[in-house]
Amino acid sequence: MAGFDYDTKEMLRGIEKIDTVVEVFSKGQTTAKTRSMENNIKKDVERKLRLASIKAGKIATTPQQKMSVLSVVVTIQTFDTKLSIVDTLALYRTEVKLERVAMITINKESFKIFPIVWNHNFVGYFGRIVDMNSVIRTRIKDQIDTLLNDYLAVNPIKPTAPKGGK
Repeated sequence: MAGFDYDTKEMLRGIEKIDTVVEVFSKGQTTAKTRSMENNIKKDVERKLRLASIKAGKIATTPQQKMSVLSVVVTIQTFDTKLSIVDTLALYRTEVKLERVAMITINKESFKIFPIVWNHNFVGYFGRIVDMNSVIRTRIKDQIDTLLNDYLAVNPIKPTAPKGGK
């Protein structure tokens, strides 16, 4: 199997549009709570992307558009612990990745693949009395900040001329 090394920051050069996908896999949470968490995190992520001058949101509607747009995929998993030593703790994992849809053809059969352009994982814990949604939203915001710092390192925002012509 062949592999290669690359600078992940360089992979972010020239990106102008990013779609947003949030996936929550949470034991013990109701569907309504999970959906609410997904919507709040999606809004947080899109707000931060727009502040970095990146078009964000549901921008890919046709299959052809989806092939040319990168997606930020936020995955959140929470785990119930049954160990006596960590009875008062809840564990979680967050992943923020930037992926592209690509089609490959092998022997006249086409396959859709999702190569990852940028990735950041985190595993953490919090006390059960702490608001889980708040802890996880803060962690995701930090991970998006890391993505945007890498993005802005290779795509600096150009200053705009002040209105009025001077």
